[in-house]
Amino acid sequence: PLEGAGLAYINRLSDLLFVAARLIARRQGIAEILWEPAPKPV
Repeated sequence: PLEGAGLAYINRLSDLLFVAARLIARRQGIAEILWEPAPKPV
């Protein structure tokens, strides 16, 4: 299992890749699909 610095590195790397993907999509004019939570049951 990943622990300590290794886990932090993987977490930061995933953040970087996520932001890079959003930037590339924006530059290509691709709209984001926003998450909408399900309505709360009454």
